[in-house]
Amino acid sequence: METYGPEERALFEEAATELYEEIVAKGGISTRDPRITEGGELHQAFELLQRLNLINKDPETDSWLGLDTATVQSRVVAPL
Repeated sequence: METYGPEERALFEEAATELYEEIVAKGGISTRDPRITEGGELHQAFELLQRLNLINKDPETDSWLGLDTATVQSRVVAPL
């Protein structure tokens, strides 16, 4: 299991959580959203969500979808 340091924990608490909540609330985020693409303001937070497997790409809608937090809780609590 991959472990994360204080930098990743801070990123998760400050930006990734808010991004995840937005993705879930809106039913997804476009793969072309400039905030999550390389160089975008939320790119690092987005990459962390990917590494934690909290989002999945839906090829049919060309968007990223949030996974149910009940099924992924151990991926967040243990590593961070």
